[in-house]
Amino acid sequence: MSSSRGKEASGLAFHADDAVFVYKKAMNANKLIKFKEFNDFYGRASATKSRPDGTIDGPVSVIGHARLVTNGNQGINSNNLPTVGPNSVAVHNGIIVNDEAVWAKHPELDRPKSQLDSTLIPYLFDAAREKGSDVFDAYRSVYAELEGQATTVMLRDDAQGLLCGTNFGSLYAFDGGDGIFICASESRFLEELREKNAYVRKAFEGVPLKRFKPFEACFVDAESAPVIFDLKASEPVVQVSTSAQRASAKIIDQHEEAADRRRNLRRCTKCILPETLPGITFDENGVCSTCRDHVPFKVKGLDALHEAVEPYRRKDGTPELLMGVSGGRDSCFGLHYAVNELGLNTVAYTYDWALVTDLARRNTSRMTYDMGVEHLLVSADIQQKRRYIRENVNAWLRDPNLGIIPLFMAGDKMYFYYYNKLRKERNIDLVITCGNRFEKTDFKSGFCGVHSKGYGEGKSWRPYDMSILKKARYIGYFAWHMGKNPGYWNSSLVDTGTGFWSSYFQKHDFVWLYDYIEWNEDEINDTLKNRYGWETASDTESTWRVGDGTAAFYNYIYYTVAGFSEIDTFRSNQIRDGQLDRATALKMAEVENAPRYESIREYAHVIGFDFDRAMFAINSIEKLY
Repeated sequence: MSSSRGKEASGLAFHADDAVFVYKKAMNANKLIKFKEFNDFYGRASATKSRPDGTIDGPVSVIGHARLVTNGNQGINSNNLPTVGPNSVAVHNGIIVNDEAVWAKHPELDRPKSQLDSTLIPYLFDAAREKGSDVFDAYRSVYAELEGQATTVMLRDDAQGLLCGTNFGSLYAFDGGDGIFICASESRFLEELREKNAYVRKAFEGVPLKRFKPFEACFVDAESAPVIFDLKASEPVVQVSTSAQRASAKIIDQHEEAADRRRNLRRCTKCILPETLPGITFDENGVCSTCRDHVPFKVKGLDALHEAVEPYRRKDGTPELLMGVSGGRDSCFGLHYAVNELGLNTVAYTYDWALVTDLARRNTSRMTYDMGVEHLLVSADIQQKRRYIRENVNAWLRDPNLGIIPLFMAGDKMYFYYYNKLRKERNIDLVITCGNRFEKTDFKSGFCGVHSKGYGEGKSWRPYDMSILKKARYIGYFAWHMGKNPGYWNSSLVDTGTGFWSSYFQKHDFVWLYDYIEWNEDEINDTLKNRYGWETASDTESTWRVGDGTAAFYNYIYYTVAGFSEIDTFRSNQIRDGQLDRATALKMAEVENAPRYESIREYAHVIGFDFDRAMFAINSIEKLY
């Protein structure tokens, strides 16, 4: 009934015995209660209290919420209610208008990554309890800090009961019927409940409906009568004897449980690849098959690089090199190296396929300006390309499949085609490109059942190195799954096909810079930042993929569903090469895998699909862990 107040998201917290179970979703409450995942959650939460006839053998405390979105996208689950603090769970109606000021006032609070104003409530309450305040003074202290409407209901981990209160009178309750206390934000919800539910009607027949006054609250313990108290008063309230004597309950947030399972995935004892990687196996020492198959690669060296470019040097001052520059770190450093270390007369080239970020464009601008390098820009039909991506993303959301994700990036593969086109137009034979072996991501084809083996000298790491048989299997997988989903039969088919041809079949007779020189992350970052004032993204500490508008989205999918992303494979490749130790790689991957919500929202806005719908679909996919 309360979904009339908000239909964007809903959730429930169930406190029974020694656990508080929390579940929330970007879903209308009317749909949520029919959702299998929710009913599995409810069955688990109520298991210890369920009688054979399906009724509940108390005591239990339950709070639920139907959300109208104010602060924070509902697609990000941490923005939905109930909101979880260190030792309490809360729901909140209203808008807190000074939440940022209160967070700033309390730097000692470990603020979670949430845009939700309501998140402040359990953190303030728990901090006050930690300092020794009883539940009444702690609750009062929360309201003393807040500005704006606040009707709240809270569950605590140290008592089988709840706190509820309001500062603007939007709280109603039935009390005294057969040991039941029911509260709601509007009187009509309770009146209708009593009218339609025989059990509630019998329990509260003739019981007047209580309306709470502004700044009035109630403490309800499982074994004591409700205690009404004033949120503004300072006099002590008689402490309910049982409330402080219970053992602390564990708060179990289903979303956080998934995160814990992801953190506890079995990983290779040498690198950090997890058990969910397609085709991975572990030996008796816990070393993965990728590490066992690894063949070390030794760069060809400077002499070989000079030998490779020397035939293309010109004495007439005309350009000698066509250099692909995406605006990412590897190609920007490559441009610096070609001009300043190799002394090549260079023309830079960027293929803007609709998702080159503004940050990438600015970094390219400052680099080419600083070095006086001519910059060629080849632009796709941006709106058309974005329509292609939107059609494929929306088709994918109807039937998510990890193997099909590379379809989102098919549009950028034409940069290989334009390499060859531009070198003919400008009469430049030498092309240097800056992909590196650490970026090898065989798991993408692995999710299609096409597995590669090994990494290093003599091993395939570029798409066009893949055998004809594997390419055929790859095409077959896409054809089969695209055939099952009519949404993929859209205007992007020709573009997708040409992108695949350009990446997997067109001749790539380029000089790959990092086959000749060591790829050194610290040197690259230091050069770009300190010499050229290179910008980085605001939502990640990493400099990798910040010029690619789609990376944050697809890596979020891989990380959420499979428990790893390109970052894990990248760092693992560095470990095998001796550039990183495993402990450092684990710490780096944990930080770098943090969802880049700002970038994902921007991607959804640019492409034109619904951010919240997409996040709901992704978060609802059955996890591989």
